[in-house]
Amino acid sequence: MSDAALVVNLGGVPALRLDPAGGRYAAPDAIEWLDAANSLSCGWRPPVTVYDLTNWLEHLLPENGRLLHAKRRADVALHKCGFKREASGPADILWGNFDIECPGATSVTAELAGSELTSDNPVRGTALTPDAIGALVRWAAYQVANDGPRPVQPDFLSTTSLSGMRPKIGLHCDPVTEAWRVAHGGQLSTHIVKLEDTPDLPGEAVAESVSLRALGHAGIPAADTVVRVWGGRSCILSCRTDRAIENGAVVARHQEEWGHAACLGTHEKFAHQRKEPGWAGFHAMLVSSSASGREASNAAFIRTLVGCALMAHTDLHRQNIGFLHTSMTATGPVCEIAPMYDVSCADGRPDDYASTFAIPIGGATTPMRFNATAVDNLADGCGIDREQASVLAMDIASRLPDAVEQAKRDSAHLDERRSSADVADVNRRLEEMAKGVESRSLRLRHELHSRRERRSTRLTR
Repeated sequence: MSDAALVVNLGGVPALRLDPAGGRYAAPDAIEWLDAANSLSCGWRPPVTVYDLTNWLEHLLPENGRLLHAKRRADVALHKCGFKREASGPADILWGNFDIECPGATSVTAELAGSELTSDNPVRGTALTPDAIGALVRWAAYQVANDGPRPVQPDFLSTTSLSGMRPKIGLHCDPVTEAWRVAHGGQLSTHIVKLEDTPDLPGEAVAESVSLRALGHAGIPAADTVVRVWGGRSCILSCRTDRAIENGAVVARHQEEWGHAACLGTHEKFAHQRKEPGWAGFHAMLVSSSASGREASNAAFIRTLVGCALMAHTDLHRQNIGFLHTSMTATGPVCEIAPMYDVSCADGRPDDYASTFAIPIGGATTPMRFNATAVDNLADGCGIDREQASVLAMDIASRLPDAVEQAKRDSAHLDERRSSADVADVNRRLEEMAKGVESRSLRLRHELHSRRERRSTRLTR
């Protein structure tokens, strides 16, 4: 281990140290594992090798326009530490983006011998006005699109790494004063702000907010999400589900995306790139680490996937569903399905991307093909009783249409629809969502009811 090291923390506790000069195929001693590493992953395959760890780290990288910034900063940081080579690996890029809070209660800090590198964000604790938040949003959007007039770079620019292709920033909302700040140090971000006001997806911001709210009304845990206008742009404001308030302070709870827990590279998140782990593998990870028992885990699993299928949430890939760590035991972390996030109904979207499930569910490749047979296939593949799965699917199919209508009413009450430049686009999108969910739910209820009647008839003969 060199005199300079990158430290990955979980919940503020050091979990491992990395030699920034080690690279992707470094010797095992390039990693120093610490006690907190035991809670690193609920794991399909815990990251015990440098290669696996590289895949794990890839999920912390800033995909939303901050990656080039991190690479440039890594070049400078590595040069100061005597490493005269261009930054390339995930650890090196994180080295260029140290002193940050990453997804899943993970943070990255730098340890140096004989020198000091400081954050380029000295005033991140300053309370932000709506105009200042707008400036952050506009800058994040420019970093991704890199077109149009270049906005003024905010002095309080965040270096927070948030994965995803959309422009995002992380903000801290003081639980007492409700003041907004850019998160730093002990001020963990409590919310994610995602820009969704894009010409190619009209009404997307409100569609996502309504989709998540509908799942919540149907009894499926989901992130508390609303739409706000900052900097003249529609933004989705989501409460982070890996945060809690304890004694008036914000604390982090470790949360892993599925691909993260499985140590998959980010390029392996879709089914056509890697067939395993599939939903049976996800279920096995959940059951093996659950404190609530197999029956409760089965119920949460079926309810979540049926709800997402009926909602036509096609973008349900290995980075869009995950595990929330609730406690730690001698044998490893205890987990549950994390509340859903980034859920958006595909109905009314103008792009082809939304037409099929990123990963088939019970063999169904599209929302319209999700039926009673798909429920059976999903149950069989995971060792879940078919009858139990059918009862759970019927319950969700019965509740979701009304939940969507309630979410639409909530949206109108919150005045979210004014956030779009074209209110007609938002109304059209919401109506298509409601019709699609009603149609799919009605068909599934009919199939499940008919099958139950046929089964009952056979038993009474």
